[in-house]
Amino acid sequence: MLYEPCNLLFGGVDYREALDVFGDWIVHCYIKDGIVRDGKSQKLHPGESDVNFVWVVEQLDGADYRGDYALEYELAAVEPPETGIKRWHDTFVAAFE
Repeated sequence: MLYEPCNLLFGGVDYREALDVFGDWIVHCYIKDGIVRDGKSQKLHPGESDVNFVWVVEQLDGADYRGDYALEYELAAVEPPETGIKRWHDTFVAAFE
């Protein structure tokens, strides 16, 4: 099963509860960030949103998850990929140093 916390959030599902329900079947995790305000979803850089990606990684690692983490960059309208992808990657890596 693919676990996408941000898409769950955008769909009105608590991504933390969803991890409890299907955690044993997760084989891949997409990480991106966003918020939902007034019924509208908005994608943001990590750390600026309602998805706690550090919590996600810690929970999966604690459950012996052996899959990959895909950093999904969908912010071209916010910041061009030429600078935004490096920012996204550096923020993700720095959170675990």
